[in-house]
Amino acid sequence: MKLIGVLFGEEQTFPAALVEHINACGGGEIRAESVQVGAVKMAEWSRYDVILDRISHDIPFFRSVVQNAMLSGTRVVNNPLRTIDGDKFFSYALAQRMAIPVPRTIVFPTKTHPPGTSSASMRNLVYPIDWRAAFDYVGFPAYLKPNWKISRNGPARFRVNGPTLHGLPAEPRFESFTRPFSLMQVFEL
Repeated sequence: MKLIGVLFGEEQTFPAALVEHINACGGGEIRAESVQVGAVKMAEWSRYDVILDRISHDIPFFRSVVQNAMLSGTRVVNNPLRTIDGDKFFSYALAQRMAIPVPRTIVFPTKTHPPGTSSASMRNLVYPIDWRAAFDYVGFPAYLKPNWKISRNGPARFRVNGPTLHGLPAEPRFESFTRPFSLMQVFEL
């Protein structure tokens, strides 16, 4: 059976009607439901064959979730890769899929709502977060880090209860470390 997940925000009628319609027309071969998501493991396989994304453009956590789902073959309607720049979680998950060693990482939702959203926008979140499962997966030591924004002043102090989307990567354990840099030059013809 194919599973379609609908990821939505403050909309009241369309998502529920869409799920109901898909389930009525699915003939036992296709089923739809509202996406439910908590802390997400990097490169973990998604249970959805298709996600109809109606909110990730407003909520960075959901954007990371649907990009991660795409790595496992989930088709996402309203392509979240249009905003891929700067998403550390997606970059780590992609590296893991390419057999590049990266620390186990989980992305967590923000505690406060992003600007222009409300609790209705976050109705797809599983609450409370299963912190024990998250730390069991990542292990210790681990570092809570912003997923999207990088401080220009080096390491910054921040609170987990703020508006910043956070990732929790395990401490990297490498025998050697290389940091690649890419320099781009523009030529005029």
